[in-house]
Amino acid sequence: MATSHLPAPISRPTIRRRATTTFLLSHPKYTIKTKIFPPLKNTVQRNLKWPAVKLKSMAQEQSPPKTDKIFDTEQHELVKFLYDDLPHLFDEQGIDRTAYDERVQFRDPITRHDDIGGYLLNIATLRILFNPDFKLHWVKQTGPYEITTRWTMVMRFLLLPWQPELVFTGTSVMGINPETKKFCSHVDYWDSIKNNNFFSVEGLLEVIKQLRIYKTPDLEKPKYHILKRTANYEVRKYEPFIVAETNGDKLSGSSGFNSVAGYIFGKNSKEEKIPMTTPVFTQAFDPDISKVSIQIVLPSEKDISSLPAPNEEEISLRKVEGGIAAVLKFSGKPTEDIVLEMEKALRSNLIRDGLKPKDAAKRRESDQKDFFYGEIEREIMGKVRIGGSWSGVLEIEVDEWTVSMLREEVAKRSSDCVGPNSINLICAGRVLKDGDGTQKLSELGVKNNSKILASKVSTDQHGKSIKDEFLAEEERSNKLSRLKAAATSLASRHAEGSLPVEDFNLELENQSGEKVQMGSETDQRAIMMGLMLHANAKTLIKRQQYRDALEVLTMGEEAFSLCNPKVIEMVDNVPILQIDMVWCYFMLHDISWLTVAGIRLAKAREGIERAHGKESTRIRILQGGRYPELALHLRMELLEGVVAYHSGQLQKSKEALTSAQAKFLLKKLKSFCFCEQLQVPDETLSLLMTMGYREREAKRALRMNSLDVGRAVDFLVEEKAKKAQKREENLQRQKEILEQKRYGMTPLKKAVDMQKVKYFVSIGFEKDVAAEALRRNENDTQVALDDLTNPETNSAIQNEIISKRRKRLHKATTSASEKLVSMGFHKAAVDEALIRFGREEQALNYLLGQNENSVNGLPGANPSVPLPDTHATESLGDEQIAEGSAGGGSSSVETRDVEMEDELTEELQNADAYSDYDIEVTKEGEAINEYLALLSSAENVSSVSSSQ
Repeated sequence: MATSHLPAPISRPTIRRRATTTFLLSHPKYTIKTKIFPPLKNTVQRNLKWPAVKLKSMAQEQSPPKTDKIFDTEQHELVKFLYDDLPHLFDEQGIDRTAYDERVQFRDPITRHDDIGGYLLNIATLRILFNPDFKLHWVKQTGPYEITTRWTMVMRFLLLPWQPELVFTGTSVMGINPETKKFCSHVDYWDSIKNNNFFSVEGLLEVIKQLRIYKTPDLEKPKYHILKRTANYEVRKYEPFIVAETNGDKLSGSSGFNSVAGYIFGKNSKEEKIPMTTPVFTQAFDPDISKVSIQIVLPSEKDISSLPAPNEEEISLRKVEGGIAAVLKFSGKPTEDIVLEMEKALRSNLIRDGLKPKDAAKRRESDQKDFFYGEIEREIMGKVRIGGSWSGVLEIEVDEWTVSMLREEVAKRSSDCVGPNSINLICAGRVLKDGDGTQKLSELGVKNNSKILASKVSTDQHGKSIKDEFLAEEERSNKLSRLKAAATSLASRHAEGSLPVEDFNLELENQSGEKVQMGSETDQRAIMMGLMLHANAKTLIKRQQYRDALEVLTMGEEAFSLCNPKVIEMVDNVPILQIDMVWCYFMLHDISWLTVAGIRLAKAREGIERAHGKESTRIRILQGGRYPELALHLRMELLEGVVAYHSGQLQKSKEALTSAQAKFLLKKLKSFCFCEQLQVPDETLSLLMTMGYREREAKRALRMNSLDVGRAVDFLVEEKAKKAQKREENLQRQKEILEQKRYGMTPLKKAVDMQKVKYFVSIGFEKDVAAEALRRNENDTQVALDDLTNPETNSAIQNEIISKRRKRLHKATTSASEKLVSMGFHKAAVDEALIRFGREEQALNYLLGQNENSVNGLPGANPSVPLPDTHATESLGDEQIAEGSAGGGSSSVETRDVEMEDELTEELQNADAYSDYDIEVTKEGEAINEYLALLSSAENVSSVSSSQ
């Protein structure tokens, strides 16, 4: 009988300082692709919420996505390495396997491999069967420990008689192991399909479809390279070609074609027959005029000087310079209406994907199949919005323009007649600096639709305030960088099982409070980092620091993206992060994020339904009928309604807002047999508060239990018991950590496994001896058992333990003696006190209690008493034990940003499994009423217009 793992309480990250820090994950399973979203922009608050304006397209498919420049020199070298190495993917040389971890994960929509050997075998198989032609377009850094490449691969299946050609374009996201500086993951995303998860049925059907295409005998065509192939169109880069062209008329049928065809069939000055080529272009420049240009492409080996002259004056020979074009294929007779419809579809797809078609360049190919394509400008062309000393929109190529070029352009357009050196540019809270003058705007984080503040540099009193503002922004940027570095450091230390340097450790737990291992060590580290950053961002949201929260949420999103998607598909942490990002957009009143907000909300709803079940059935079963997720769903539906309203989808907006209002108010819903209310009555709240519960916890209990006081009390009692149990477990874990520090680290810097120590103790071995056997054998139970049962090895282990105790005691005693002598006590008296009492604190109290006459000689003391050699460390303080527990050898001292690490962990101090659902919905209620009023007004206007 098959079983399914139902998700338990939608658990949230929690931490207990001085004990154990736990991240509680809800519903462990898999999928999330955050890389499709562009990085955050700078945002500016306005008085109105999300004013209705036209949507802005966001070009990112062809241009590589950009993030802050955070890679060090070694990681920049990896980018250069890939430029040199990947072109050899399918040739005799092949790729350099030493650049990859042995346990590297390779994924594409239809294949997967978990080691470098399997991947190389797959490459060899493709090389034999398909003879691939691989072209690398670019390699870019796209995130922390992440590099993205764009490529085109053309393959010909040699085993089929018609040898079909398969064309795939896409991106590869390559994760970097921060420890080995090698690639630990490689995930391919095809442009031609939407579902790129493994195993994608859509991907398999795409391969089968291309295999079935029978190609007609090859006729020469203009040479081109495919830059991008989607399900709807292709983007090609054409080389120059020569055409014979004449004018024709759409109304006169084939008269123009017959004239130009006669030229290649011998009606020319040399009566030379020219080889047939394809396609024949019909180019229209004005849809209102019937005149068109008919063009036949001539063979590439010909140049204009070697071609015979036409006999007819109407025919001319011309060189077409080529360029980048978008191509849409369709079948059937190319009537004018169909052509216009195809043009509209292609233009819509291009604009949706952020590409810019030229208005007056459209051709139709009159071939066995009919095509339509529109020329487009370079895909990296984008718009930037300038405000300040000059306001307007500039169309620039962010991959080509530098800061100085943009500064000169703004200065030229400014009415203040200032020079370029008098203009400062600020984007996303950072001053754009020239540096060495070679950095492109894209490398500095400027993207399509970025907002840039242009300010005039002044020497008057305003100069100081501007400078202070810049310094504040730089300080903010530095703090965010420190925060990210601290999260990375914490996650790295606590995910790999090393002995913690703090007096607590971070662990991932399931819904039952049991420690779990989520995927590989890299996955564990990515999840921890994402959860810590998300928790920090939630704190910033509570402080209404939405701009900073967006930055931190983006870092958290990047961290989650480093995790294997299969590991976190069924947890709701990532969808909730998406909702929090859209909430920040909303609170910043920034309409420019409308398109991205819609995408994020769609992803969030998909993830929430996958984790919670359809209509929250899973969470309802696990919560025993409670409704912790109502406030979260209310916020999501509100945001969906707002996005739909500003997108012109009024009916969809009304449905979403009405559903949100139903959760906000007391209302009986047909689809559920319960009453939902997120507004808690004062009388019910007072009743629980008189029982001794705080207002916040009482409100939460009532919301989650549909205002049922009895069930709310049961919930509060359960939560109190869980907290008490957690405190007890944390104290026990703290003792274990201190004990692990006393035993020391394994040769690979791991902590001794206390569960295995307990097992050996249960079968009769001494605890210290068992721990030392495990430590020296990397916690290998069988090898440690062999050592313990071997008399010679056992004796050596015991001698090693005694030796370490003596060394630790001597080191601790020497340190304590130096400290007490520095306080003014005589060394002889200090040594005797330490020998007598063992502990530094007790020795100090004794010395302070003696008068000056008795300090020099303690009664009953014998200066010649040797240092104790057994169990002497039991009398040392915890700090002395930790300092003397080198165990497996010295370890390198890691530089820690304690301030940032404390900020990250302290923010998790009071978090629990319900933190993300404990939302005060007052603002949401106001927004629901506001937008329902706007909808009502819009419907009234529409009604009046219809009656008129």
